[in-house]
Amino acid sequence: MSTSENQPAPPAAAERAPAPYRAQNPIAPLGPPAEGLYPQGHAPDDRGESALWRAFRSFRPAGWTIWHHLVVGRSLDQAEIDFAVAVPGRGVVLVEVKAGQMVRRDGLWWQNGAALERQPGEQVERARRALLQTLRRRFPGVYFPEIAVALCFPETSGATYPQVAGLPILFREDLMWFEAGGHARLMQAFTGRAYPTDRSFLGALHAIWGPDWVPMPALSRSPQRAEVAWRQLTPEQLTVLTCLDDSRRLLIEGPPGSGKTILLMALAERLQSEGVQTLVLTFTRAIAAELARAGVRSVFPVREWALAQARRAGVVAADAPVESWTAADWGEMLTAVTALLQGGGGPQKWEVVLVDEYQDLGPADWALLEALVLGELRLWLFGDDAQRALWHAQGAEVPPALRPGGVFRLHAGLRCPAALLERAQRVRGGAGGAAPVSATEDACLLRVTVPEGADDAARLAALEGVVDGLLAEGVVAADDIAVLSCGSLASSRLRALAAVGPRPLRRADDDPRPGDLLADTVLRAKGLERPVVILTDLDLLSPYNRARLLYVGLTRASWRCVVIGTAAELALLD
Repeated sequence: MSTSENQPAPPAAAERAPAPYRAQNPIAPLGPPAEGLYPQGHAPDDRGESALWRAFRSFRPAGWTIWHHLVVGRSLDQAEIDFAVAVPGRGVVLVEVKAGQMVRRDGLWWQNGAALERQPGEQVERARRALLQTLRRRFPGVYFPEIAVALCFPETSGATYPQVAGLPILFREDLMWFEAGGHARLMQAFTGRAYPTDRSFLGALHAIWGPDWVPMPALSRSPQRAEVAWRQLTPEQLTVLTCLDDSRRLLIEGPPGSGKTILLMALAERLQSEGVQTLVLTFTRAIAAELARAGVRSVFPVREWALAQARRAGVVAADAPVESWTAADWGEMLTAVTALLQGGGGPQKWEVVLVDEYQDLGPADWALLEALVLGELRLWLFGDDAQRALWHAQGAEVPPALRPGGVFRLHAGLRCPAALLERAQRVRGGAGGAAPVSATEDACLLRVTVPEGADDAARLAALEGVVDGLLAEGVVAADDIAVLSCGSLASSRLRALAAVGPRPLRRADDDPRPGDLLADTVLRAKGLERPVVILTDLDLLSPYNRARLLYVGLTRASWRCVVIGTAAELALLD
């Protein structure tokens, strides 16, 4: 590994990006975190990782900062780092942990009598390369020290294996006498390369790990993300969880990215693992599919759940052409199922009903829910009133019988950059451009102008240029990008497209495929997220819905939002 490998790539990609997109520096990383062990109060579930975590908790050398479990790399090509340890004056060492009895045989490591498909040294080296790539992409202006690698076999005696292939290994004895000298074995990983005086790299590592240890969930990414299963929730989220069991009606609100859906997932996992019959209802098909891929059971879009009950009861024929139904047809079906539930003809097995994006439900949906949860059935609602569905923004309040006995509001922003969220809130509130654009906002909100009167071909060419520029920059992959139309499903220019340039498109409720761009309407993408969101079709906004729809669209981005439109259309953001 050369010294140059540990330095950022030169920022030349921006000059090569095709028009009209020009790359800008990503959001500056957080400042250096407080020295310590992250997370502090939650031992890992893995037996081996828990042993090393407890050793660090019992003795942490002065100045050391340790993070457990980082996920790095791009969506379908990710690597997991068991521990990252920052040692002052030396660098960062990544540690791969293997529990059980490890034996070296014929040049390979065997675990509990079985040959490992991927050797521990290969795993930690792959994680090191992925971390370097992630640091370069997300923080191109940050210099970082040597990133070394080591192994830990906490249940294996090190009497015969002091070091293999140049990799230092922590064995059982090292953890037993960790303070007396076991920790020093990690220092053998470093070769003495230069250590930067600027400690921004610590903030970059902490930002990748994530404040309060909330890894990016599987939602709206790939099914592989479901392997990052149980999340250590924020103190704010834990407070809500502790109050749920005593609340028959509860409302959990929060701005975009505050962790509402993560909390719902954690609650559903807990209840369902305890055998509590839990029904999860969503507004869109896309978020229901993502929750199901993340392991949540019995999750349905509310209207599709109602349709299943109607078919089961014979109210709707199994072969009814629901694809061509009008709003009136759906309303008639919901009314029929509501009457069925009120008469005791519906399913009786549910004990808890969780509703995601409650604010989008219309009057007929609420009537259905009211009939479903009659009696002692618990109902917990999750959502954000500021994102209320556009076609009934003046109505569809929670019925009196379902109004919550308690309301919790989440405040921490875990997804959307603060500057982008602030701009979205200003757009929604109609405050206008009283505040100047900050440098941070300039990095996370980019505007691409098309000529006044631009036709469909010109707008599509601009979209292709933006996508090409993003990918040429090397910061994101195609499946990190969502292209969202501000039009309806019927009017969207994306509806008839199968690809943008050579890149296939998929809809929000399609199964994920590597390399595809997600392309749909803003409304159908509610509840989902992507590192980069491209908003288009601003000319299809109406004065009635534009503030709310722009608010929702802007806040789908976890890193950067690119907005394409004429000068007059882009002025809607000010």
